[in-house]
Amino acid sequence: MEGRSVLIADAHENTCEVLREHIACLGGRATVVSNGAGALEKLSLGNFDLLITAEKLSDMSGRDLQEKFNGRTIIMIPQETIRDTSIFTNKSQMIITRPVGYASLVQVLQLLFNDGIEDNKENKEKVRFAPAQILLVEDNVVNQQVAQALLEETGLSVWLAANGREALRILAEKEFDLVFMDIQMPVLDGFEATRQIRSRPKWKKLPIIAMTAYATNEDRTEIISAGMNAHLAKPIELNKLIETLKNWLPLEGEKKKEKPETPPNPETPEERTPPPSILNIQEGLTRFANKEELFHKALLTVKDSYADYANQLTELLAGDRLEDARILIHTVRGVMGNIGAKKVFSISTELEERITKGETHDIDGMISELAAATEQFVFWAEKIVKTKTKETELPPKLSFESPAAVIDELLEALHRHRPLDCNKAMDRLADIKEITTGNSKLIKELSLLIDNYEFDKAIEMAVELRKKMEHTGPTVNRPKSTA
Repeated sequence: MEGRSVLIADAHENTCEVLREHIACLGGRATVVSNGAGALEKLSLGNFDLLITAEKLSDMSGRDLQEKFNGRTIIMIPQETIRDTSIFTNKSQMIITRPVGYASLVQVLQLLFNDGIEDNKENKEKVRFAPAQILLVEDNVVNQQVAQALLEETGLSVWLAANGREALRILAEKEFDLVFMDIQMPVLDGFEATRQIRSRPKWKKLPIIAMTAYATNEDRTEIISAGMNAHLAKPIELNKLIETLKNWLPLEGEKKKEKPETPPNPETPEERTPPPSILNIQEGLTRFANKEELFHKALLTVKDSYADYANQLTELLAGDRLEDARILIHTVRGVMGNIGAKKVFSISTELEERITKGETHDIDGMISELAAATEQFVFWAEKIVKTKTKETELPPKLSFESPAAVIDELLEALHRHRPLDCNKAMDRLADIKEITTGNSKLIKELSLLIDNYEFDKAIEMAVELRKKMEHTGPTVNRPKSTA
């Protein structure tokens, strides 16, 4: 949306305010009007790249306005009027239900402003995968339709399931090459559905990709524990979707990829320790003179410092900061080698060689492998340290960031009706163990209220969370006044 001009036509001031903020965050410029006459006047005076309009305005319908605009349009309809037809009606028009959350808006904009999915900016040929069957398990209708449109445009065939129970039924009736699994769903959630899938021998190697907007530390651990192969954050970004798919599916003309081994389920007796390829404990202990306490402290430090390693690297490469990327890889490579994280070390070694030589083409797949390997390392490091902590009755590790301060920032953003600031605060909350431990359900409910712009209810829930922290956590500061 960088530099694009957007006209918003809606009588609801709160909706307009939120949409204006979303567009500004994406680099666009928004003009707001409350009715059709105002919209027509603005259209006569200037050029707009996008029209976002309510289905019904006070003086005309959104569809009539769209016909006069004759450009890319998003029509917002009430949630209770959701239809079964796809929201992706053509290349220039999308229908989306209220409230329009940031994630949904980003995904819709990706479809409207990307004429097909391209491998990269230099190669304008659309990415096409060899024929494959995809099961998309997602309870949100808008998310279903957006993801389905993205996947089908790459040549993939998509089946839909609204919850884990439906997914199990469909899997029993048909063979699939890959599953995208939402985490939070009614009837049967993504974690339990995945566990049931992995319990059946014929599905042991079926790739399952988790999808979630907010992944707490507990969620990330359970994603691997349940048997999922990787995690894709919402809103789904085209490049990351393509990178993920390339790890499991062949492009047109390529040979079929072998399905990788499913991450081990650490709950089984034979898998109490990590695979040596992920974390070689004996090798790591040797470097620490077999002193377990020092080794575990080092594990904790490395885990906390480099859990986001792949994302940091992706950002540096996207900004063409190759030297900074090389330095980061070199640093992490040395640390991971010393600690015994062999897979992360191996991938980092190859990446450093490639970047040093300036060979940065076609490394998206390696970055995805690095992300998966790092997630597995983080999972096992947390498990080992947690087990040792229980044995020695050590106090839980506290986050360096004050939980109270983050909750206060969230409350301030909620009072100001600033959903993007709310989302930033929620991302930070998800990484603070003192908050997420025992509160995952509350945090998910809070994020859903924010996505639906139910700020008053969200404030009540955030205050409840803060009170829980005051009773169970360290001493905290009083909330900032919002008067």
